[in-house]
Parts: sequence; structure tokens; C-alpha cells
Amino acid sequence: MFLRDRWYVAALSKELTQEPLGRTICGEPIVFYRKTDSAPIALEDRCCHR
Repeated sequence: MFLRDRWYVAALSKELTQEPLGRTICGEPIVFYRKTDSAPIALEDRCCHR
């Protein structure tokens, strides 16, 4: 059982590149990547076209 609204490790820093990295955390699909300025980004992993 995982608690919501808590901090969880999603990826190691070296795993985050400009290529999307999908993970499921607490049953929620999330995609991670880095912008060109190396800033990490996390978004809901879904396609609005579906």
C-alpha cells in the first residue's frame, strides 16, 4: 500500500534524459524527461487524442 500526497523516488537523475521515461507511481502513469536546459519535467502519461 502506498500513501498519496507523499514524496516517492521516481527515477535516478542519470535516468532522466530528453527521451520520455514512463513510470507508474501509486497507480498513476507519469512520463518524465528533461528540457533542453536540463530542467526535469513530469507529466501525466496520457494522450489527449485517445
